[in-house]
Amino acid sequence: MKRKNNSKVPHEKICNMRADVTSFLTKKELPISLASDLITFIQNMTQKYKMEEILKLTMSNKTSTQILNQMVQYYKDKLFYDLKSSPFALSFDESTDIYGPCYLCTNVRYIKEGQIFNKVLALTELGEEITGEKLFSVVHELVFPPDKHDLLKTNLIGVCTDRGSNMLSLKNKGLANRLKEKYPQTFIAYDFCHMFHLIVEASLIKFPIETLNLVKNLCGHFSRSALRRAKLTQVQKRVSSSDPMEIRSMLKYVENRWTSLMNAIDRIRSLWDCLEIYFNEEPEEKINKSLTEGNYCYLELLSCLLKRLNKMITYFEGDDQDYSSIMPKLKETFILKGMLVLKEEIIEKTSQTAMFQSIINLPYNNRDQLKKYVKTEEDFEESFLSKYTEFKLSLLLKSNEYKVKFLGVARNFLLESLIQMYNKIPFNNDLLLNCEVLQLFTFEKEKWIGLFKHFRQFSHINNSDLEHELDLLLIRFESLKSEKSYD
Repeated sequence: MKRKNNSKVPHEKICNMRADVTSFLTKKELPISLASDLITFIQNMTQKYKMEEILKLTMSNKTSTQILNQMVQYYKDKLFYDLKSSPFALSFDESTDIYGPCYLCTNVRYIKEGQIFNKVLALTELGEEITGEKLFSVVHELVFPPDKHDLLKTNLIGVCTDRGSNMLSLKNKGLANRLKEKYPQTFIAYDFCHMFHLIVEASLIKFPIETLNLVKNLCGHFSRSALRRAKLTQVQKRVSSSDPMEIRSMLKYVENRWTSLMNAIDRIRSLWDCLEIYFNEEPEEKINKSLTEGNYCYLELLSCLLKRLNKMITYFEGDDQDYSSIMPKLKETFILKGMLVLKEEIIEKTSQTAMFQSIINLPYNNRDQLKKYVKTEEDFEESFLSKYTEFKLSLLLKSNEYKVKFLGVARNFLLESLIQMYNKIPFNNDLLLNCEVLQLFTFEKEKWIGLFKHFRQFSHINNSDLEHELDLLLIRFESLKSEKSYD
């Protein structure tokens, strides 16, 4: 039995050891946050090995590289072992770094022991050629090596991309197209976060360009200079001396980052008074002339409109989403958007299905015809202000001239986002539609059969067993309906 060591380490020694750890991390240009983990590692080594053994330990760069390669191969083999026994899906994202090279990140998602796992399979440098053919060659060699091809080819069930032309092409030459052709059971999934970002991006053409430029100019002004950021901080400290406030810096606005615009707008609004003081002292013509009450109100409006769409991005970023919940959520969002801008009399409200069908069947590809289904200015004003009550006291609504412009911008943005949702969301996708039945809200035999056909290779039942199970399910549905009616 080990005797407990109650001896205390002198404070001076503790300080010296901490200084040694900090010095080591600094010299090796490692993050200081590693200090705790490094100390734990040292303590574990001294407990696991004798001191004389540790003192004799040497390790060259060549040895480290060899061990690292062996570890990589071990974990890669372990991952492929899991993929051989489970359906899996691939997702891809292509990007460049600040030095120019293009990279492809390949991610794999699979099921093991009832849990869903996400793993990064590889980060591959592509060079200058980034065609669909080149991407397919890289991915196929990575995911389906000759010694594992037969075991893995039937387990690939889905591919998700951002739908770039080299990923998913109308001419069937993209990476996803080629994988689908090679492995017909593969389902091409949708990146719904990216899809809603594109909807936002396309809808912004209906917003005043001066307001959007103000966001870009403000964010750009501070992102390029530490001195400017420091001066803005000083302004906030002066203001907070009489009215305590949190010191905040201006955020960067990155156009292709999903929620960057809304975050930047909200930060500008929170700093508005300080920005006015700053630019009175450090004037810049293109910014000063845009720091108006009107643009502030437009920023408030845009933030509110974006929030509804960005909620969908946040929703689909969640790891716990499954395909059965996707189509109902998409339809619900489409209906809510339609109810804001479309005339009430054209929306059939007997059921959610009827509401969706009455909205989706409008002529969205003919804007002139679509106009006759859009609410009048008066009806839209009443509807909009009942849903967005925070704008009832907006400065822009005090003047009738500004009110017409303000509500016109809101209506045009919402209508454009509805049109973009119609064009970009796959409301007719068979798999998404069939997966709705997994919610068990209704019984639709055709959709159950459609799911069975799509995933036949992973099913352990035959056609007759399926018919029997569906008959049992129908009986249970009818029984539940009867009990509900009786209640």
